[in-house]
Amino acid sequence: MKTKKRLSFSTKVVAIVSGFLLVVDVAIGTIMMVTSINRMQSVIQNKVLEVSATAAALLNGDEIKALTKEDHDNKTEPYMKAYNTLSAFKTSAVDGHGELAFIYVVVQREDNKIVFSIDPSDDPGVFLEEETIYTAALLNAFKGQPGFDDQAYQDRWGLLYTGYAPIFGSDKKTVKAVACADVWASWYQREVTTNGLSVFIMTFITILLGGGAALTLAGRIKGRLDALNKEMDDLQEDVQSLLKDIREPANIYGIDTKDENETIGEIAELKEQIGSARIGLKKYIAFMHKQAYTDQLTGIGNRNGYFELTTALDEKIKNGEKVEFSFVIFDINLLKEVNDSYGHEVGDKNIESIGKTISEIFGEDHSFRIGGDEIAVILENTSEEETKKMIEKFEATFAQENLDDIAKYGFSASKGYASFDPNIDEDFSSVFKRADKNMYAEKAKYHSKVKAKKKTD
Repeated sequence: MKTKKRLSFSTKVVAIVSGFLLVVDVAIGTIMMVTSINRMQSVIQNKVLEVSATAAALLNGDEIKALTKEDHDNKTEPYMKAYNTLSAFKTSAVDGHGELAFIYVVVQREDNKIVFSIDPSDDPGVFLEEETIYTAALLNAFKGQPGFDDQAYQDRWGLLYTGYAPIFGSDKKTVKAVACADVWASWYQREVTTNGLSVFIMTFITILLGGGAALTLAGRIKGRLDALNKEMDDLQEDVQSLLKDIREPANIYGIDTKDENETIGEIAELKEQIGSARIGLKKYIAFMHKQAYTDQLTGIGNRNGYFELTTALDEKIKNGEKVEFSFVIFDINLLKEVNDSYGHEVGDKNIESIGKTISEIFGEDHSFRIGGDEIAVILENTSEEETKKMIEKFEATFAQENLDDIAKYGFSASKGYASFDPNIDEDFSSVFKRADKNMYAEKAKYHSKVKAKKKTD
């Protein structure tokens, strides 16, 4: 009887392990599905923000802020230049079609009302009169912080989500207007739902196949154990024979252990299949994460990665931890003039070339494109002297790799750097301001040389 109880216990163990695997797979699948949906939302939002940021970088904030109704009615040169810039972006006025529904500019009047300015759509907002829908992200944009609406809003054009990017004046600090990029809420929700549904189907199929295989194996093992129980009951008639059979069961009854080996092999195969499915889903999640934190043009980090790292540094400083880092800010020279003279493809090539060299010298994980023409580098555990040597290496490498394009298009970038000093810096912003000041000093020298050369020519 003891042997029979032992075999029944084995059957229970198989059932418990199979059930546990199913529960674990369901939990992992649910977590991956929720994570995938969140990553997809982040990817879409970042694409929309890149569109609004690109538009903001191409527009002249001082000129837009100065536009009047007469400029609109008479189609003056400043008005048409901004209008044509926005018109170059491909939009779709049909609800639910295309990634970009509308792109336009809003400004804040003297009475603090936020109204439509440049709007190249077929049904534009009334110039400098019609108010836009107020959202938290829009108000933050007028404070200099780009953002995306958390919730869709309804206006006379439809149900929309919007990404906002501030348009700065010539001082690079004062917000003159905001570039707005709308996407249809139906398209946004469909993209997110479709992605989530795909992950759900993959997870469900994995659980279904794994569960079916586990239950089938459990049933087969139970049947074999029940057969062994019956044989052991028959052997109880003769105690002496039972003892002998226990010592040499294979010789007397010809029990083939091949079935047991096959069972172990099937369990191992099931484990391998479930493991492969998990690895595939993990790779997919990793890909979505990289998309959300990578600038598509240069391949380096984007604003998401930049703000995540600066927030972590501020937290360490606040907690009194020992912190050592250097910060470098690059501002691409005359990007707007290059775009106007040679086209945006050449301008993009300029950004891509400088971003590539920065990534090679400072490291992809330390480099971030934080604006249309601005690239930042954050070097932890690096002194100011080491940073200076790396900047010199960047200048030499960039000059060598882009010799022809520098001569033809004038590719270059002004830069400034600073290192964290616990005696004077209370947060990351303090280091940023010192580096930014140094960068603008270098940019002023660069523009002076350009003006002097034009006079000579």
